[in-house]
Amino acid sequence: KNPLHFRMISTFYKKLTDKKHCVRYGEHWEKIGFQGRDPATDLRGVGMLGVLQILAFLDLNAEFINLVYEHSL
Repeated sequence: KNPLHFRMISTFYKKLTDKKHCVRYGEHWEKIGFQGRDPATDLRGVGMLGVLQILAFLDLNAEFINLVYEHSL
């Protein structure tokens, strides 16, 4: 429910897809590897530390992440 938290998780989607906008719920989350239409359900176990780790990994390894994502498609 925190707008900052949503901006952080929407960064996952934006960095992988080059889309400028995403909404909280929808099938687009499943396309990047989440189990369902709400990414918060997958992240509830790792909390904000897990979100920060994913963001850092995306930032430090963008080329590798994009290669893995393309391969997964």
